[in-house]
Amino acid sequence: MSTNLCRLFSDAVLFWVMQVGLVLFALYAALRDWIAARKAERGALKMQITRSDTSMKLFYGTYVAISGVIVAICLSVDAAKDHRVVCVLVDTFAVAYVCLLNGWFRNHLVGFANYLAKLEKR
Repeated sequence: MSTNLCRLFSDAVLFWVMQVGLVLFALYAALRDWIAARKAERGALKMQITRSDTSMKLFYGTYVAISGVIVAICLSVDAAKDHRVVCVLVDTFAVAYVCLLNGWFRNHLVGFANYLAKLEKR
């Protein structure tokens, strides 16, 4: 039992679970953004949001932090030994899309930052 559990939590398994999870999350975010765009087309008013410098710093900071961790994992795990370049490119593009281009995730990121700011003020 413990050897199966150790195998389940090994780098060879968890790395590929992380890869698939990241790509599936990017696809989910794209779907949510597409649904929001379709709903916005039905309305008569068109909104165009201009983000402040603070929000943009939040998006860039989140992108850099997540990319740094994921690239470090890709370059250090032996499970990706023969596929490191592909893994780094796919992960970097997925994180860049989600953090910098996807409106649905960016709105949730701003909401989460506001929630943390309210917690800090208590």
